Amino acid sequence: MDGTGRLLSPEEAPEQLRPWLSEDENGNGCFRLTERVYLSAGDVRQLQLAKAAVAAGIEVLTGSMGIEAENIDRVYIAGGFGSHLDTRAAAAIGMLPGELAEKTVVLGNSALSGAAMALLDMESRARLDEIQAKCRYIELSGDTRFNRAFPMHMMFTEEDEPEWN
Repeated sequence: MDGTGRLLSPEEAPEQLRPWLSEDENGNGCFRLTERVYLSAGDVRQLQLAKAAVAAGIEVLTGSMGIEAENIDRVYIAGGFGSHLDTRAAAAIGMLPGELAEKTVVLGNSALSGAAMALLDMESRARLDEIQAKCRYIELSGDTRFNRAFPMHMMFTEEDEPEWN
């Protein structure tokens, strides 16, 4: 794959990867594990969109708070997306700042358990109210900083590139 996310054709790829590469009906590279299990250009594009959205969001949120990623003690990721996220892999591709990889706790789909705790436990409800009072909502979709940062995070840089040893 090149920096733009384009999957290389077999002729362009390193020799050791060529047995798994083919081209799809549009001439795009395709990385095949089996005939029916493969990574396509569309899959890479979806990853790029997620990578750019998360990275740009973190950039805007940390900028809004006037803090740097290395000064953050802990990050919690909840929801379906977070339940399958490998934080070190996310940092390796530039989705998360490297400083946050080991500070990130993946909670999984925690909405139901959180709602139950808030309803059934008064201490949890009081803690939730304290957290809510400290929160500030930032709409990213209309934020010019987000719209500038998003395309810059679409690319895969050389520092994101894994070693093929």
